Amino acid sequence: MRQHFWPRPKSIPGFDRPLRWAFPIAVGLGIVSTGPVLAQGVTPSTSDLLPFGTTAAPQVISGSNSALTGAINISQALGAYRFYDTGVIGQNTLSWVVDADYVWGGHEALANLGLTSGSSDAVTSVGAHATACAMLLGGRPAAPSLNASGQPYYSVLNTGIAWGTSLGSSAVATSFNSDGSFEISQQSMVSGYTVAASLADVISTSIGQSPDPAAIGTLSGLVDSLARSHRQTTIVAAAGNAGAAAIAADRVPGSPASGYNVISVGATGDSASASDYTSVASFSSRGPVTTQWYDGTTVYSAADGSATRAGVDLVAPGVNLVSAAYVPGSNATDLYYVGLAGTSFATPLVAGGASLLVSEARSSSLFSNVVDAATQSVVIKSTLLNSAEKLAGWSNGQALSAGVLTTTQGLDWTQGAGSLDLAKAYDQFSGGTRDVAGTVSNLLAQVAESGWDYGAIDLGDTNRYALSGVRTARQTLTVTLDWLRDRIWNDSLADGAGDYRDVAQADLDLSVWNISGGGAGTLVARSISRVNTVEHLSFDLLSAGLYELRVGYDRNLFDLTADASYATQDYGLSWAVGEPVVIGVPEPSSWAMLLGAAVTGSLAWRRRRARGRKK
Repeated sequence: MRQHFWPRPKSIPGFDRPLRWAFPIAVGLGIVSTGPVLAQGVTPSTSDLLPFGTTAAPQVISGSNSALTGAINISQALGAYRFYDTGVIGQNTLSWVVDADYVWGGHEALANLGLTSGSSDAVTSVGAHATACAMLLGGRPAAPSLNASGQPYYSVLNTGIAWGTSLGSSAVATSFNSDGSFEISQQSMVSGYTVAASLADVISTSIGQSPDPAAIGTLSGLVDSLARSHRQTTIVAAAGNAGAAAIAADRVPGSPASGYNVISVGATGDSASASDYTSVASFSSRGPVTTQWYDGTTVYSAADGSATRAGVDLVAPGVNLVSAAYVPGSNATDLYYVGLAGTSFATPLVAGGASLLVSEARSSSLFSNVVDAATQSVVIKSTLLNSAEKLAGWSNGQALSAGVLTTTQGLDWTQGAGSLDLAKAYDQFSGGTRDVAGTVSNLLAQVAESGWDYGAIDLGDTNRYALSGVRTARQTLTVTLDWLRDRIWNDSLADGAGDYRDVAQADLDLSVWNISGGGAGTLVARSISRVNTVEHLSFDLLSAGLYELRVGYDRNLFDLTADASYATQDYGLSWAVGEPVVIGVPEPSSWAMLLGAAVTGSLAWRRRRARGRKK
């Protein structure tokens, strides 16, 4: 099988090796060959910001250098101050970085690093990549320096997004090679991720396996299984930096970002502009990706293995970033990188946002009766996706089908639900409806115009959420539904080495109905992807009226239980009504012109058995 590597970066001051690490050995699954595990970090087009420049590598600079005060305050740019202004900074949470080697706790901004873990065969070294990721997630303000006038100032404006969190670190590499690659064992991989998942509220991981667009490799199987068994641990993974590859098939995310139970993060930004995050970075990996499942022996494919699933959930700034530097051989604790780029560094920003949401749930009296529901990973994910800002060109394929606005795609192939917006996330999470009591099926609830629910539904049922009040024409309604694929890890499989197997994946649908006329109502819009574990709608209401959101469950994508008995699925649902935004949804006057090209609302497919092979 062809092996694909992320672009090899040029040498970076302060890094003792290139940020490209390989996965040279096959572990676990044995059905498909495992590709390289890569640190999804620096790209060849990385900018040097001292000040904002055009050279290929970031600079290392002292924390006392006043030039750092001109750096982008990324927390402010992402809206994190909406949390800070209420006293929420990430307290009462544990956020974990899983990387090749460890986070360096000796840096002045990383005094909140506490727990570390690794198997007996894992390296004991600390690394620049892990350290930079950790600070972006949860680095704390360093002690102030004095400027030329003797006035104190903080050396870096953009401390970690959740700078009040406690940090943990796992290392999974067993050794490093002369070319910058690293080796990983089954033991080190399982130990590093399992300890993190069992302890952390949020995990940020910026290493990956490629090619694995269908997420059936052992790494993705393990991570998805841990997300399923630890449902209050939100796992955030870097999509990778292959977006500029010459062949479209090479531009897709690797695992675990290509998995079903994580938040896959792409990057925004233009290296030529200091603060332009209004478009997806050219290097950012993107979908669509394939859908497959594995029963322990055989790999099965959906829709003949065609690319039908979104590979990116969300994007965040991934160029021109500042973070903590680890320089081997130096005892300096106040060095910083200026000009970092890559989805590696967008990922901890999203993880930090997830930590702030969990912190809000744990710290605010508003959530006193719903903490368990609010900290479910499906709720955290649906909130972050639903509040994301649609960038120019966003499209999830919404078009008319039999008079109903329909998408079978769910998310945009390049930007997912859009760009991280923490101010909106706070408002949707904390305002409006905060969970609907219980997780009953055949639910009928009245809800505010924004909010979220941790729900459950039985096969064959429909859960209904009636929005309070009359909605006016031209308001934008955005709704996000997500759930988890049922994957399990079993240490006894693969001759005791451990492996995963897929159990089932429910096929939930999301729809919006106008119920002004009473009765069953009129179907207005629907997201009916057959293979995603996310459904998403964002469109302008055409007329004033009463509206209802519905979650339906009429089938499974697959059910590999012994008696085909998989029939209950929990989920996260988030929604918000707002002012109109331009998102590429058909205008009312143009809807009629789309009828001739409307999508059908269903996919023709068949299950195909594929013979496994070992590599």
